[in-house]
Amino acid sequence: MPTLEPPDATLLAAASGGDREARSQLIREIAPMVLGWCLHLAYGRVDPEDAAHDVLVSVLDHLGSVRDPEAFPAWVWRITSREVVRQARAARLRAWLPLPDTWKGRPDRDPWDGGDDLARDVQAAVDALPRRLREVIVLCDLCCYTDDEAAALLLVPLGTVKSRLQRARVLFRREAEGRGLAPVRALAP
Repeated sequence: MPTLEPPDATLLAAASGGDREARSQLIREIAPMVLGWCLHLAYGRVDPEDAAHDVLVSVLDHLGSVRDPEAFPAWVWRITSREVVRQARAARLRAWLPLPDTWKGRPDRDPWDGGDDLARDVQAAVDALPRRLREVIVLCDLCCYTDDEAAALLLVPLGTVKSRLQRARVLFRREAEGRGLAPVRALAP
C-alpha cells in the first residue's frame, strides 16, 4: 500500500504561509491518500468523501502548527482518524432518526430542529437520562467531543467519562425502545 511521503520543506513552508498555489499543490498531493485512509477507516459508518473533505479543510486550517515536514504524514493520519471517529460518533444517535431524501443537502432543514414528532421523541429519550449521563452522551455522541475533551470540560477523570458514556448509551437505547423508537439505520459496531 502506498504511503504518504513528507512534503518538500519549501512547499510546506509556502503553504503554511498562505501561498494559494502551494496550498493547492499540497492538497492535490495528499488528497488521494487521505481519501484512501477514510475509505479504510469508515467501514461504511460514514461517507469517506465527506470525511476526507473535512480532513483536508482541517489540514489547511492548522497547517501552521506543523514545523517538521517529516512529522507531516503522522499529523495528517491523526487528523484523519479523529475525523472519521468524530463523524461516526455524530451518526450514532442520529441513526434513530430517518433522513428523508428531501432533507439531503439542505442545510436549512435539520432533523434535530424539533420540527417533527420523531425528533421530539428522540430528544425526550435523551432528556430522560440523568444529568451526568445526559452530559456525556450529548458531548461525545452529539457534539463529537473525544472522551478526553469531555473529561476536561466536565472536570472529571477520563475513566468516569467512559463509564458514564457506556451507561448513558445503554439507558438511551432502553429509553428510546420504551418509547417505541427503533434505529432506522444500523448502529456502528
